[in-house]
Amino acid sequence: MNYTRLDDSEDKILNTQGYPMCPDDEVWVADADGNPLPRGEVGRLMTRGPYTFRGYYKSPQHNASAFDADGFYCSGDLISIDEDGYITVEGREKDQINRGGEKIAAEEIETCCCAMSRWFTRRWSVWKTRCWARRAVLTWLVKEPLRAVQVRRFLREPGRGRI
Repeated sequence: MNYTRLDDSEDKILNTQGYPMCPDDEVWVADADGNPLPRGEVGRLMTRGPYTFRGYYKSPQHNASAFDADGFYCSGDLISIDEDGYITVEGREKDQINRGGEKIAAEEIETCCCAMSRWFTRRWSVWKTRCWARRAVLTWLVKEPLRAVQVRRFLREPGRGRI
């Protein structure tokens, strides 16, 4: 769990996920072999702390691939950590969303959304819902005011699928 402060710079607030909220959170960046990378380098997010789950229920195969020997969880997110400790999500090792067993290519959704010229920048995040499922959320900055109904109408145009 990360946060930014109201007195942080606009750049930190808009372009990072902040830094760990709890002093007991341990977050670092690893290369493909699990070795630590220096600040500013992009690699795998490795995390352990009071908010990090401890493992998949009755699934030793998933646990073996998702956790290192020291209990750090590898989420599949690619991040960098700057000199001040602020985390920026740079991407995913696998650029797909698993929603209820259905595999959705994030790139397809981004391509569709980027066709709407009013959108300026975008960022994916994953939220946990009350029932412990995950929901992929696409957030964006806009060039001009935009209402949710306009977005839904645009995405429902022929050839764009259904949202």
